[in-house]
Amino acid sequence: FRPTIDDDPVWSPDGEYVIFDSNPRGTPNIFRKRYSGAGSEEVLLAADTAAYPYDWSSDGRFILYSKPAPKGNPDIWVLPLTGDRVPFPYVNTDAGENDAKFSPNVRWVAYSSNESGKEEVYVQSFPQSGAKWQVSTSGGASPLWRNDGKELFYVTPSKKLMSVDVPTTGETFEQGIPKLLFDVDVDV
Repeated sequence: FRPTIDDDPVWSPDGEYVIFDSNPRGTPNIFRKRYSGAGSEEVLLAADTAAYPYDWSSDGRFILYSKPAPKGNPDIWVLPLTGDRVPFPYVNTDAGENDAKFSPNVRWVAYSSNESGKEEVYVQSFPQSGAKWQVSTSGGASPLWRNDGKELFYVTPSKKLMSVDVPTTGETFEQGIPKLLFDVDVDV
């Protein structure tokens, strides 16, 4: 209800808040507001470069967001909501990284990247250990975890919804073979 662009809403784990990006100062930054509409929004991240939220960890402690790199491609950053609240890079490469989502247990992050020359879905540990796994096999974007973390979904460039079993969600990442669920009419 204002003359700004408010976009990319993400619910808090407890359902009390929504974070979103908004551009009242020209550059999209991250804001938080109660779902009821009571009170004014709070600036969570005010920076000189654009910031777009992707996900809020189930423990309420972290927000994943994108920020453009110097070459223009988006990188994935983490905004801690406790302590000094200083953002830090999570995936910071020359490639473009998007659509980051925490696993329900906050041990893994799924995201898409064009580092191979085409968009694919990857998983890395959180906090980052350096190891990563490519989940998609023929392109993929928009990853989303099942509520118990034992399955990961993504969409292929040919508009097919895929599923990958994730049999364990503990110390090591294991994955099954991607399987087709059905066709979808979405652009990725």
